[in-house]
Amino acid sequence: MAAWIPANQRSKPRDLDRIEREMGCVVSPRPVLNLMQNCDLPPPVKLFTKPDDAFLSSVSKIYNAVGGQDCLEKDKLELLRALRLSQTRAREAEREFAAVCKEKEAFSNLMVQESLRLFAHRQWVGLLELQVSTLQRQLQENCRKRDDSLLNRGENLLRGKDDEGSSSQKWCAVMVFCLAVAGMGLAFGCRYLI
Repeated sequence: MAAWIPANQRSKPRDLDRIEREMGCVVSPRPVLNLMQNCDLPPPVKLFTKPDDAFLSSVSKIYNAVGGQDCLEKDKLELLRALRLSQTRAREAEREFAAVCKEKEAFSNLMVQESLRLFAHRQWVGLLELQVSTLQRQLQENCRKRDDSLLNRGENLLRGKDDEGSSSQKWCAVMVFCLAVAGMGLAFGCRYLI
């Protein structure tokens, strides 16, 4: 029995064969045009041999005598009607194909725009992170400088040297601190609002 089954079907497991039968033309490896059929037109004649001349002459005499012209015209009308239906369906299929192509193009354009927007947002977030790290580094340097100046001022106070301008320096330090806190609050607020 196995000798009658072709080799390509013998190598397939039963599950794959069942899946192919169930899925049908959804995952068919053949092109879609091969799967289309025109049901309006009669099937083509597979083999055509030229009949004898004697047979044709006898049939034509009988056919003309019986009223073959009416049958011939009826056949032509049926064929023309089937052809018109086929052309109508072909035009409808072309319109649907054009609509699907436009929809696909619009979708691909939308995907490109969204990917560009996402890329821009990622670049912007990277720039904001760089700015935050730069501000943190500057803040740390300012804190070190302030600590050094306070340490020097403390040494001067221990030695008994009190500067007249220390009150103005204190006022400037307080203003710088307040502005730094407000700037950081503004930076974080803008980041979360955007």
